[in-house]
Amino acid sequence: KVYYRDRRHQFAQNELASDFEPVGATVTIDGTSRGVPPTVVDGLLIGSHNVTIAATGYTPQTLTPTVTDSEITTITGRLEPEVAVVNYKPFKDNNGKWGFKDENGHIVIPAKYDRITGFSEGLSRVKSKEKWRFIDKNDRVVLPGEYDEAYSFSEGLAAVKINGKCGFIDKTGSFVIPAKYDSGFAFLEGLAAVKLNGKYGFIDKNDKIVIPFLYEAASKFSEGLACVKTAGKEGYIDKTGKLVIPAIYESASIFLDGRAPVKINGKWGYIDKRGELRIPAKYDNAFLFENGKATVYLNGRRFCIDKNGNEVE
Repeated sequence: KVYYRDRRHQFAQNELASDFEPVGATVTIDGTSRGVPPTVVDGLLIGSHNVTIAATGYTPQTLTPTVTDSEITTITGRLEPEVAVVNYKPFKDNNGKWGFKDENGHIVIPAKYDRITGFSEGLSRVKSKEKWRFIDKNDRVVLPGEYDEAYSFSEGLAAVKINGKCGFIDKTGSFVIPAKYDSGFAFLEGLAAVKLNGKYGFIDKNDKIVIPFLYEAASKFSEGLACVKTAGKEGYIDKTGKLVIPAIYESASIFLDGRAPVKINGKWGYIDKRGELRIPAKYDNAFLFENGKATVYLNGRRFCIDKNGNEVE
């Protein structure tokens, strides 16, 4: 394969090469489009990066390669064609047990669980007899473990708690990050928030501490930023741990569609990624934007707004 790069770069340094099929696939690194394989991207920070390969009609693939300053990092592979997806919807029977129905209302997994969650990466968390397990869409228990708590799979790993401590398992059920944290949340964009000795920080998939344990609370990363709480107020950090939006909010949530809901003087509004208030803080409650719309509550009314704060259907 021929990788295209500026000829001034004679040595492999802070570079990531990608070569994926099919032809026309796109490469996104840490949320920024970086062209079409085969290609080389240079000038990356040393460490793990969130890389997504996508193409129309194929299932996207997300990887977290580690870039070094000593040699070029190469990722290769082939995307799998998309298959028809059958949506499974949770339902509760008259005995208070949970199962799943398909889109036509047919029962595909009997109502026998105390609690269930939606499917993520092909698996659902189910609770029975005070323990959590993982099942597939054929209702098969696919992992050997039973857990006190469990979170959905994300980027190939799931946070689980056993004997009071939290770690991360892969889809074989093996602990790839030991159960040593007080709590932990899903990996997103290559990092996960974990709690140790009363404070939150962020680790990568190699269990390396990327952002120190400094925070009273922390969210997952989304669109390159994570919400953190310090000195009783909430703000946003980037993946280097730099506080890029000051911790001045009573409460805050993650970014989606370039907007994040924040609470100011008891009311909710929306900021952009520069920290500018784009929609005034006047709502009693506000939810995340999705496809250009967000649900808000005001004076007992529930309605949707667009990214300019206009009411829409």
